[in-house]
Amino acid sequence: MFSFNTPNYEFMTFNPKRIEHVKAKCFLVTNPEVREYLNDTIDKNLNPKNNNAYLVSRDDRIVGYLGVFDLRDYLELHYAVVGSYRGYKFSLTETTGCQILKEASETLFERYKSIEFIKLDIETSNIRSKKAALAAGYYPYGVDDLNCEEYRRYR
Repeated sequence: MFSFNTPNYEFMTFNPKRIEHVKAKCFLVTNPEVREYLNDTIDKNLNPKNNNAYLVSRDDRIVGYLGVFDLRDYLELHYAVVGSYRGYKFSLTETTGCQILKEASETLFERYKSIEFIKLDIETSNIRSKKAALAAGYYPYGVDDLNCEEYRRYR
């Protein structure tokens, strides 16, 4: 899958020739709050050979990361929001993380007609991501062995 747009965001494949992409990747990869939940997955997924991970931009500013993994009947998303946009509300009711999840999910359902649901695995300690998932239309589905809660959004 290649870059795509939603009403408020641009989901861009990583371009190592664009300095703002390199800076954003470096920030996300070294940010302790992001590393706590995503470890080294951003560094691994944001490379020119992959086309399943995106830098998320709004108003020409990179505000986050989204990884999209096609697992046949469903998609799994990984996401992170740049620190200065965490908890920030562009609207009266939705944070940046909520809007990214909501708009990306709607667009991905349009593009992937055969998937039944989109899944998020969120560590039980990550309260902000759980709130964002609920506000974006995801529902708790269960807890796995790694102390992560699974959230799903159906069509």
